[in-house]
Parts: sequence; structure tokens; C-alpha cells
Amino acid sequence: MGHRIHQYRKLHQKLRKKKITNVENKSGMLEDVKDGKKKVDSKIESCEEIWIKEIEDDNERLRNELKKLEVENDE
Repeated sequence: MGHRIHQYRKLHQKLRKKKITNVENKSGMLEDVKDGKKKVDSKIESCEEIWIKEIEDDNERLRNELKKLEVENDE
């Protein structure tokens, strides 16, 4: 009987250790997800900045073209 109890305790000890490592792995995985979300957010922000810069550049180009046309019309 004592041998079975020993095996039973040994098995449960292994399972407890496994459970602890799984919890640690899950928390580590959650950190990865959070980091990924931060990276995506920063990527979106950088894309928005790029779009804003492109729009501003287009606006500047159009203003310059409009000025040229106004100068040509005045002549």
C-alpha cells in the first residue's frame, strides 16, 4: 500500500509543478500579446504620421501650383 501512496504523491507533485510552469508560461504569453499590441499601436501611429506628412506635402505642392497659375493669369 505504501508504494502506491508514494507514487500517487509523486504524480501529484509533478502535476503541481507542471501547473505552476503553465501559469508562468501563460503570463509570459500574455506579456508577449501586450508587447505585440504596443508594437501594433506604435505602427498605426507611425502610419498615421506618414499619411499626415503625405497629405501636407500634397497640400504644399498644390499651393505652389496654384500660385504659379495665379502668376500666369496675372501676366
